[in-house]
Amino acid sequence: LGADDKAGVTVMLYMIENQIPGLYYFFLGEEVGCIGSRKVADKAKAYTDFNDIKKVISFDRRGTESVITFQSGSRCCSDKFGEALSEELNKAEASFKYKNDKTGLLTDSIQFRTIYPECTNISVGYQHEHCFTEQQDIEHLERLANACLKVDWNNLPVERDPSVVEYNYSGGG
Repeated sequence: LGADDKAGVTVMLYMIENQIPGLYYFFLGEEVGCIGSRKVADKAKAYTDFNDIKKVISFDRRGTESVITFQSGSRCCSDKFGEALSEELNKAEASFKYKNDKTGLLTDSIQFRTIYPECTNISVGYQHEHCFTEQQDIEHLERLANACLKVDWNNLPVERDPSVVEYNYSGGG
């Protein structure tokens, strides 16, 4: 099926088609260690051309309710940012129940958590990733794509200091 990764690509292409401003990246090698995003992150550390970036959003989380605040046990976005993003998504689509989730594992946005303040991963409606039983909730994906057109991305709060390391050891995945 390939819902893991393809679902996020679908959301981003829909946002681009509807002229939602942003810098969009489609990285290679996420499933084998975030190869593409690691290369870009390494370059971003060396250049000041990208200093105005404050938020990095991945659309690559299982389920239908997560806004990830920790990836691999390390803080990637502030609770306030996660709550505000959840509120925006839930307001845009009445059936949504997005909320902060500390149990993120690994996706491309993790490569930027020490560079940019708010880096997260959003649930896109797939289940059983990396298995023959992988499934995608297409209706959820369509609702998410439409909700993303209504989010006030520019006014989401930016609070986290990316130079401060915070760990959470209670997470799962």
